[in-house]
Amino acid sequence: MNIIELLKNDYRLVSKFKPKKFAFFRVVLSPSFICTSIFRLSMVLNYYKIPLIPRLIWWINFLVFKVDIDQRCRLLGGIYFPHPFSIVIGEHVRANASIKVMQGSTLGGNLGRTLELESGLIHQPVFLFPAFIGVNSVILGPLVFSGKVFVASNSTVTKARGEGVYYGLNNYSELKEDHLKELFDV
Repeated sequence: MNIIELLKNDYRLVSKFKPKKFAFFRVVLSPSFICTSIFRLSMVLNYYKIPLIPRLIWWINFLVFKVDIDQRCRLLGGIYFPHPFSIVIGEHVRANASIKVMQGSTLGGNLGRTLELESGLIHQPVFLFPAFIGVNSVILGPLVFSGKVFVASNSTVTKARGEGVYYGLNNYSELKEDHLKELFDV
């Protein structure tokens, strides 16, 4: 696990949403990138089984941003937290693609439920494609999102409904062209 490559992915994703003038400084000094960098450091140190230090670094994120991103989760695509505040991401959450998470969101388990797949046991949400998680949304696994996902603000998702899905408050539908263009640069 290469922290430099992970941070490059984060930089590329955050820079898409920042003004071009003084882009480097706007990205690197943004709360999103700082919060993500702290998480990345704790995640990589945990991956290499360095004891205690990853959890101490986790505390920095918790104290500064009130963000609880478990150092054992594996967010391997770019990460963008436009407003890193009150975000909770559990230890078994996985993301292989870019993910944009808004403030107040929770990604985690569902009362210890699990899902048996060929690749192993799933405890919490797994994102295989880009995802947008709206303000104050709750996504409770075990879930595997095998397509692009847009979760609207104040939504609760406990079932994956297929590929390219928009999850709204108590409903779901296919993603619209506007969602794809705005959020995933398609």
